[in-house]
Amino acid sequence: MNSQLSVIGLDGATFRLILPWVQEGKLPNFKKIMETGVWGGLESTLHPLSPQAWASFMTGKNPGKHGIFEFAAHRPNSYDLRYVNGGSVQGRKLWEILSEGGRRVCVMNVPFTYPPVPVNGCLIAGLDAPGVHSGFCHPPDLLNELTDKFGEYQLREHPYGATPEGFLKKILAQFDYILDVALYLKAKEVWDLFVVVFESTDLVQHFYWHYAFPEQFGLTPFDSPVLQDAILNVYVKIDQGLGRLLDLCGTDENVIIMSDHGFSPCRKVFFMDNWLQQQGYLNYSVQTGGTYAVTRLIHRAFQRNVPNHLKQRIVSKIPGLKDRVRSYLTTATIDWQKTRAFSLGIDSTNIFINLEGKFPQGTVRAGKEYEDLRDEIACRLKRLVDPDDGQRIVQEVYKREALYSGANLMEAPDLLVTWKDFEYNTRRGYDTERDSLFGSSLEYSDVSGYSSLQKSGTHHLEGIFLGQGRDFKNGGRFYGAKIIDLAPTILYLLGAGIPEDMDGRVLEEIITEGFVAGNPRRQTICDPVEDRRSSSGYGDGEEDYIRDKLRGLGYID
Repeated sequence: MNSQLSVIGLDGATFRLILPWVQEGKLPNFKKIMETGVWGGLESTLHPLSPQAWASFMTGKNPGKHGIFEFAAHRPNSYDLRYVNGGSVQGRKLWEILSEGGRRVCVMNVPFTYPPVPVNGCLIAGLDAPGVHSGFCHPPDLLNELTDKFGEYQLREHPYGATPEGFLKKILAQFDYILDVALYLKAKEVWDLFVVVFESTDLVQHFYWHYAFPEQFGLTPFDSPVLQDAILNVYVKIDQGLGRLLDLCGTDENVIIMSDHGFSPCRKVFFMDNWLQQQGYLNYSVQTGGTYAVTRLIHRAFQRNVPNHLKQRIVSKIPGLKDRVRSYLTTATIDWQKTRAFSLGIDSTNIFINLEGKFPQGTVRAGKEYEDLRDEIACRLKRLVDPDDGQRIVQEVYKREALYSGANLMEAPDLLVTWKDFEYNTRRGYDTERDSLFGSSLEYSDVSGYSSLQKSGTHHLEGIFLGQGRDFKNGGRFYGAKIIDLAPTILYLLGAGIPEDMDGRVLEEIITEGFVAGNPRRQTICDPVEDRRSSSGYGDGEEDYIRDKLRGLGYID
């Protein structure tokens, strides 16, 4: 008989914080799991972004197959972007596979699960849900049940108008709410698969890293114990929540604790479009004088001199003003007929070649010209150095085919840049001088127009994995797990067939010999129909909501 399995996702959790705090006795439940089960790093996707990482978790496939590479994607034959959601993920998710096999599943707050698909059980969408009135629950009447019992459902929101102290209270309150709902649903019935994701780790690390580790940013310690200990206190609450969830798990139940990526400090930003322009790859139709110069001057003065509370009042009085200004100062001014490469991304750096046949004003021919240009850009990027220490800042520049494979490969960026130690982020550079290549991550955190928060933490490739329960070894630390391995491993532990097109592997090395001996793996043949996307995209109002949320969180430019 196969046991039940619970997955507890901690968005962005990292062992660089957990391990020292475990050693100091501050996280007793983490310590207990590590002593009685298995644990190790969990390699995320490149880039380690929430959309593609969670899509890889739920499908067991690389982004070239599931088709998610960023928070946004280019519309066909266009430079315009659309925002992706769970309906954009190609292929069946692991809970759909289990549901179709008659298993009961409960999935809540997993990013990129909107719109919710009907499952044998319940599904509550996460980050990509466009508000509490968007029909983000299956079955629909579940929302009324939860609202009656716990109050208005708390989706992840952007920190509009928040102070650091105020947003921290919101982070803690949302964690408490999601934990209460998880405990309620977990106890409501016996689920074959129970999945819950807590986002508080991601949020607190993005915005409070410099408070906890001011020396990494050349700052003096802050005179605020609440802010200094914000990250630690969130981990302590999570540790306590783990204890309560584990108390509901039966002796036959397996438990996985995981994160979609890790975290590290973000010390600086690099203005990629400025660099592309300086190298002659990107050109602007209007660079000096006229409306552009006036708009840019006003925008820079507004950003630097107007108090945050007045900024928020102004942008709230003129809906869409901020987006129109941004659009005009970025892609609207690009001379596409003289541009060969352009960028996209903040926590990541993606470079697209302006290819003939793919983009409406493509300037680069496929074949040798395309390949030579990619090689040239990669070579020049690898020579970049930080002017403050003279050290190279680019860890690697990947061609898309080196990372991805599958039917959606051509939708991937042409080049993907990873920074040394993941400690740099990218900004477009439209609100800086054109000769500026570097800036402070705290100054250019891209949330200043929404709040007084500063974004100082960024995603890292190595997340976390912990496993305990009847079928996991008491084996301590192990190595080599990837996020794409979780779906096939979970299906295997629950006795389900594993689709043959999954890229991940079953982590047999952490499963007991007895279970492996008694449960040969079964592969299932994939029906091509399974690979079709469900309905994706947002309505006008929903897209505005998502754009505002992602910009407020500093995820898009």
